[in-house]
Amino acid sequence: MPEQNVQIIKKEMPLPERSSDEQREDFRLFCDHFDLIKENAKMIIEDAKLFYCKFHFAMVGNYIMGVRYLPVGVLLLLWEEESMTDYCLECGNKIYIIGAGGSPLSGTNSYWGYCPCCKKEVRGSYKPFHALWRPAIKMLRGYRNITVIERRKTQYFSWKHGIIGEETPDKIIKEGVRGVTLQELIYTITQ
Repeated sequence: MPEQNVQIIKKEMPLPERSSDEQREDFRLFCDHFDLIKENAKMIIEDAKLFYCKFHFAMVGNYIMGVRYLPVGVLLLLWEEESMTDYCLECGNKIYIIGAGGSPLSGTNSYWGYCPCCKKEVRGSYKPFHALWRPAIKMLRGYRNITVIERRKTQYFSWKHGIIGEETPDKIIKEGVRGVTLQELIYTITQ
């Protein structure tokens, strides 16, 4: 029998499935509880299930690297170091950028965020775009939430004997953290 073929697979923990209406409701819920989330930043950062709470509107993306979703813990850390902040054109106070997309080549971009002073969603553009993209990607690399799977393929095909060997089930080496939903996050920090 041939030597076992072992493959190590790393899979990012998936986003929760949400309809378009649920995603819009999540954004509204996030904005409605923004101050509470910021006030409880320390607790969220220290609890892995809260830290890895993900939602569809918190992301950075470009056409070369694709989209990377930002867990709430990463957002809080980026805001703390002021990597994803700007100033509101209406009131002049700090806004917190939640997501951004653009081109690393032309620099064309747009972001969306929240102004806690005006209590509303804001949109804008940030020059240069890499000033948003790079810190977010660097932070994400430091806080990867992956499941590591060992896949063993012990079966193989022989023209003479057909399928030979027994299949061995995958073995999870490291389980990723299943983050809470936004609703669970808010419930937890209000208790």
